[in-house]
Order: sequence, then structure tokens, then C-alpha cells
Amino acid sequence: MQVRGLPDDPSTGAVSSDTVGIVTMSYSCVLRMVVVMALVLVLSAGSVAAQKFGKISDEEKLLGAPVDYPEANSMIVFDRSEIEISMDNIKINYHTRIKILTPEGIEEVGDQSVSYHEEYDKFKGFKAHTITPEGKKVKVEKSAIFEKTADEYREKTFSFPSLEVGSFIEYRYSVISKRFRYLRPWYFQSDIYTLKSQVAVTIPNGFTYNVQYQNVPPEFRKAELEEKIDVGAAFAGAKIRTFTWTRENLPPITDEPYMSARNDYRSALRFQLQIFENRYNLIKYQKTWPEQGERCQVWLDEYCNKDKEIKRLADEITAGLSNERDKSRAIHAFVADNFRTRNEYHNWYFMHDNIGTLLEEKHGTDEGKNVLLCELHNAAGIPAFPVLISRRSHGQFYSDFAYLPQFDYVIAFVQLGNEYEFLDVSSKFAPYGVLPPDCLTSGGLLVDEENSQLVRIRQKPMYSGRTDRTRVHVAADGTAACTTSCNFRGYYASLYGKRHESNDPDEFATDYFLDKMDVQYILGQHQCELDTASEFVFTMDYSSDELVEQLDENLIVKTVRYAYCSNPFESENRFFPVDFQYPFTYRNVMEIVVEGDVQESVLPQDLNYSCQGATFERKTTVKDSMVVVDTKLIVEKTKFLPNQYQQLRRLFGKIALSSEDEVAFVKAPTE
Repeated sequence: MQVRGLPDDPSTGAVSSDTVGIVTMSYSCVLRMVVVMALVLVLSAGSVAAQKFGKISDEEKLLGAPVDYPEANSMIVFDRSEIEISMDNIKINYHTRIKILTPEGIEEVGDQSVSYHEEYDKFKGFKAHTITPEGKKVKVEKSAIFEKTADEYREKTFSFPSLEVGSFIEYRYSVISKRFRYLRPWYFQSDIYTLKSQVAVTIPNGFTYNVQYQNVPPEFRKAELEEKIDVGAAFAGAKIRTFTWTRENLPPITDEPYMSARNDYRSALRFQLQIFENRYNLIKYQKTWPEQGERCQVWLDEYCNKDKEIKRLADEITAGLSNERDKSRAIHAFVADNFRTRNEYHNWYFMHDNIGTLLEEKHGTDEGKNVLLCELHNAAGIPAFPVLISRRSHGQFYSDFAYLPQFDYVIAFVQLGNEYEFLDVSSKFAPYGVLPPDCLTSGGLLVDEENSQLVRIRQKPMYSGRTDRTRVHVAADGTAACTTSCNFRGYYASLYGKRHESNDPDEFATDYFLDKMDVQYILGQHQCELDTASEFVFTMDYSSDELVEQLDENLIVKTVRYAYCSNPFESENRFFPVDFQYPFTYRNVMEIVVEGDVQESVLPQDLNYSCQGATFERKTTVKDSMVVVDTKLIVEKTKFLPNQYQQLRRLFGKIALSSEDEVAFVKAPTE
């Protein structure tokens, strides 16, 4: 299938080239590889010699907080992985040592966990202990080790004993794996400071592989190469080679506001086997994307088992409509309005064994609803295909590596003549053709049997804005009765529509709006709708006796704002970009009406703050005895680099402080 309106090149699903570098290597061209990549050839042993378990050097004993990260509470002294590849299995040896620098560091690193695949991996040789500042070794006992199963993985969690400032925690283990098609990425960076991180791969002749780099500068992509004669090889002169990559002095990557999956920002290396070939054997370890699409199609065909019923339903939904886009909108509205979301995953993406049960029960996973959306479009004569994607919260996917578990979600692609739409029906309050912000990713796999292909998902240029308008009526007794209307457009509408769908209505009103004010309140009526202009509109009434304070003849009224009342950027430093996902405008209008005669109003001063890419302004006016406080935040670009972080942080700090300003009213004295 050739999809109109989409690029032909499968590489368009890849992450941008400034994030990931890919190098494909074969031992048949190792000499050329050395020249091109400027690898350092080291023939002597000891270049990658591991430090002995439990042996702390004098230099390590003296280690303190890094100069470039003095706030560190703990620090990874070294984190090492040694991967040994053979025809029988892949053995991975892990060894990690961490030093505790402050009392807070004890809680930060006192519990550690490791995981492995329950079916294909064997976990061997686990040892862990604490080394006190005096050099005493205290073993992690079996009673401090706990196991649990998460999806296909088994996780071991263990607690270290006898922890104090200056202690080291250390552990090692091995995993023997049969998963030649997938080697887990090596992350050089962690959520604490890393002094040294190293991965070494030992591999015999005959294997072809590739290496992908994520957030690794070119100057650090040079591997040390150590080689020796393979005495067990079938032919003379065969060599075993060890490639070692090392990174040092890496700041932590922690969970922060306005970021996608944390692993997307970490410096990482992905080493994947492609082929093994000698004079007797040819083994392919990796499938192509069309092959993976065919595999997925078989599974989808088994799930979609109600062709006649779906055809009958599609005809009912589109009766009287001739335009394809009108039909598509009707199908989208039908599925969104009539099928509730219950994210219970029994069969990968679905909670039901087949689509017939989804039709009967009228509820299912978001992915199941989107597959139904595709089936109804096809039954109505409109070409539609499921697209597998990796949501932002799950992490970026790598087009060079055809592995389905990279994806965690399904959306729909619909062909409308020479145009197309990516659709999602996870919420009935999300506009047609507007994906949830978490789905604004680089691309995905369009599933169409042997014609399956990678496609780019382009972000639609649209106005995404939110306007909160609150009328505050101040009674004579100082009680404030409030009526609020919140209008969301574009990606804002999709975001808040989805939040309303997945939350209790009362909790939606309190968690996303009223609790932001930090005052006591009584929630009244509230409702929501998706209006004809594709705006998600939420309205609510509430009252509060804490919004107004009476001082003699003066009334002090707090300003009402439901967003950015606190600075989301708490960290003093940030080592990766701030990503707002899409440009947006947030406007908040507060209208204050006070009962009785008012002699004078004392208004907050007008404000105008800005940094490159974002502006904030506030204007206060008096109109017909009503005070209007009008604020507007405009974020014009999606990403702010680390060197822009301090300016952005200061801006949002000022915005947060402005929410504390008040309006004063001087009432006429009573006779």
C-alpha cells in the first residue's frame, strides 16, 4: 500500500539526528571501521579491567560532592556492564558502587532494584553489601531481598543495612539471556550524579551489529578496542574483540515538569545484533518493519471477528451522509460517545479477546476503541489503518530497530481522498482530528499486512489556548459566590477532555481548579461539553468565605487564578530542555462585583514580564463598578534549552508571585 499524503521513506519515523547517532558495523570491515570511527586499538589486557568487588581505593574514600554538582546527596562511583556474546547465549555482568554523601543520600539510594525477563533470562551470582566508613562489610541478607513480577519482567528489590554518611553500597549480578533479538539499552546517566559509567561488549567473529547513540556527543562515541586470538574458533586467526564505551562526570536526570519519558533525556547506548554468518550458517536476529506489521496484522485479524455486524453499524451511523469527512466525523462521534474507557489490559492492548465483546459491553481500552474506529471506517468505504506509537510518557522509538514492544498505544490513520487524519477516541470531549498531547510523537508503524510501513506523525499547527473567566460576587457579609467558565481549544481541549474522562467529575473540579487557590470552598454545580466550535467547556459554581477579608471599612479580595499559582520549575538547575509540547496561551479573567457602596478601589499594578519565547502581562480596569483583573501568558515555542532555563524559571516565579496580589475596596461608612 502506498499511503497518500505520507512520506515514503521509512526513516521518517526516527528520532531527530541530533539526538541519536547510528553506526552499523561488521567484522569483515573492522579495519575500515577503525579508520572511520577513530577507535583506539588497545592490544594489552587491563584497559577494561574491572575493579574488585569490595575493594575501596584511597581515592574513593576521599570522594566528596562533585564540583559541578555540589548539591549531590549521593554519587555513583562507577556503574559497569560487561556483555559477552556467544552462539549459545548472551551473558551480562553488572557491577555498581555508590557513595553516600549526606544524610538525605541514605534515603535516596538505600533501596535498589534490578530486573530481568522472566522467561528468557537467568539471574545469577547476586552479591550486595554495605561498606562502612571504617571499612566494615555488612552483607545484604536474603530477608532484605524482595521479588515481584511486572508484566514479563521479574524485579528484585533489596535494602542495604548499616547506612551512614561516607558509606558505600555495592552490588553485582549476572544475567544469562537467550534474547539475541533484543539487548536492553545501557544508560550512562542515572537519577543521581554518575562519576563513571562504562559498557563493554565482547563479541567473536561472524556477528554483524549496530550501535545507536542517544545524547552522546560525537567525541565520546569512540570505543576502546581490545582483541585477542579466539582459541576455540573453527579457523585460524579468528579473534575475539571487546569494545568499551566510557562516560564520566554526568549530572542526574530527574523527573521534572514539562518533559517526556525520563529515559529520552539520558545519555545511552543501544547495541543490537543483526546477523550471524559463517561458512555454514546465516542467522538473522532482526525482523523488518513490514515483517513485524504482518505479524501484528494476524493478531488484529483474530481480534476483529465481527465484519457483518460492523458493516451494519457503519451503514446506520453514516446513513444520509455522502461526504467522506462527514462520515468520518459521524463515526468518530459515535465511538467516542457510546464506548467508555476501561484500561484493563488482558491481551496486550485490549481487555477483550475479540471486538464482538467490545460491541456488546460498550466499554474497553482506548486502543480497542481506536481499532473499532478503523474497522467502522473501512466498513463505510473509507481506508483506515491502526498505527502503533510510543507515547511521550513511554519514550521515543527507534526506526532502525524493528521491535514491537517499543510501542505502547494504538491510534487510527484515516485516508480522506488526498488528505488524511490521525484520530483518537479516548475522550468524547476531545475534538475530531486532535490527538492527545501525549501522542504528539515523531512517528509510528502503520499496520497493513505486508505493506506495513513507518509513518511520520506531524503536529497540527493550531491555536491551543485556555481562557478561565470567573465572576466573583462579594456579599455584604464578605462571602464570595463565584461562577467560572473555562474554555479549552486545540491540544488544551484534548488534554482536559481526557482528564475529565478519566477522573470523577467532582475530583476534576477540585484537583485541576479549586485546590490551586489554597482557600476553603464549597463546590456547587458543574458541567462540561464539547461545543460546536470544538471547544471543551467546563463551568462550575462555588462559594468561599476565605477569598475576602474585612478590615474596618476595607474589603481585601484575593485574586482568583487556577493555573501557575506556584512555580513549576523548582529545581535550581536543569540539564535537559523544558518541553511544553505545543505553543499555547493561558488567559485568566477575574471580574469582581461588591455589594453596597464602594468609595474607592485599590488595584494591583499592571505587569509585563517576558523572556525569549514567553510573555506574561496583567491589566486591571474598572468597568461599571466592576473590577476586572485580566492576565495572559503566551508561550510561543515548545522547547527551552538548558541555557535558557534560569530566565524561564525567573519568569514563572514572577507569575506565581503575581497570583498573591489582592484588590482592596474602601466601602462607604454606614450611618
